Amino acid sequence: MGDYFRHIKARSGHLQAMVATGKKMAGIFYTMVKNKKEYDVSIYAKSKEKTLERRIKKLQAKILRLQNEQAQSGLKVTDGTD
Repeated sequence: MGDYFRHIKARSGHLQAMVATGKKMAGIFYTMVKNKKEYDVSIYAKSKEKTLERRIKKLQAKILRLQNEQAQSGLKVTDGTD
């Protein structure tokens, strides 16, 4: 939950992060009470894993796009180790 809070805080500020995190926690609590189940951490872990996989896929696509642009422009870009 802390990761979620920090992510929202960076995007929208402290107050909105507090409200969004509280709303998320309230939704989790409501679902737990309604379904009479304990909190399952594995659900959050799976969600986080999927998010990371999507992020990796997006970054790989961005790298490929930038490499194609570099090849089309004919510019040689070095990594600065020369």
